[in-house]
Amino acid sequence: MSSTKFSAQDDTEFKLASGDYSAVVTRRGAALRSLQYRGRNLVVPFEPASQIPDFRGVICAPWPNRLADGRYLWNGKEIQATINEPDRQTALHGLVFERTWKATQRGQTAVTLETSISGENGYPFALDLRVIYSLGEQGLVGTVTARNPGATPIP
Repeated sequence: MSSTKFSAQDDTEFKLASGDYSAVVTRRGAALRSLQYRGRNLVVPFEPASQIPDFRGVICAPWPNRLADGRYLWNGKEIQATINEPDRQTALHGLVFERTWKATQRGQTAVTLETSISGENGYPFALDLRVIYSLGEQGLVGTVTARNPGATPIP
């Protein structure tokens, strides 16, 4: 991949293309906004600069899905996350889906986005996240990496 390093102030979304495939990835939520093959949608797209509907295409971390009552146990300690789905009394889809991720590499066929969590409400641990979206002749590959920057195990 030919890539360029650039600042977080650059683009808010990234258009990728390879062969008959095209994709658009946003810095907001590190979301896959669209994916097409020969102009046909392979995912339900959403409009640029709009609210991301139904958490569509976002990275859900440090937990996916829902935490019942917004709680979980780690090393015998109960941790309370913010309830962001009050109708179901759950903490939904982690903490990074609304963030503006930092783009660290970009090319015609790939983009790398990164963010970090550092002792936040509901997740009092440090965690570094990276997602690489890479488009090739066979389609899209998304690789998500979570790294614990500390010495103590974390959930």
